[in-house]
Amino acid sequence: RTEGRYERLTRIEEELADARRKLHETWREAQAIKLLRSIIESRRAEVSRGALPGLTEQVMIMFRQVTGRDRALRMDEEMAVSDVIENGIEHKPSALSAGTREQLDLVTRLALGQSYAKAAGRTMMVLDDALLYTDPRRHDRIKQLLQRAGDALQVFILTSHPERYRGIVPTDCQFDLEAIRS
Repeated sequence: RTEGRYERLTRIEEELADARRKLHETWREAQAIKLLRSIIESRRAEVSRGALPGLTEQVMIMFRQVTGRDRALRMDEEMAVSDVIENGIEHKPSALSAGTREQLDLVTRLALGQSYAKAAGRTMMVLDDALLYTDPRRHDRIKQLLQRAGDALQVFILTSHPERYRGIVPTDCQFDLEAIRS
């Protein structure tokens, strides 16, 4: 009557140990996510208290350098541009062309990164094909901003269009993932 029960008990005990291990891993991941969320919320609170003074002005300056147009910007508590004001007319960023929106997003991220770097030291930024709709003239202006940002930020650019970023860094700082993979 006990045939196979020992094997079954052993299998169940192994499954239980595996489930406990997975539970512990999931718990650790959850704790890490809670900690990360706490850090992000703390940083946002610092910003809303003015810990990054001049952020809106810095975004406006960079945006003007890229677009060649003078526009005022308003930022919300989420550190995102909420309004674009040109010639006294206020509109949402969604009214901008796709290329101009991605440029605004990029300069906002650059300004945030540089502001954090001033407050907390050199920091890293990852850009993943951030400029798909940008025309070549504005792309050249953005390359200049990225070069200047390299003083305060370590910028990783992931792209399927490497020709658009040539000249920003020396070739020994450029990597072809397909070549590395093979």
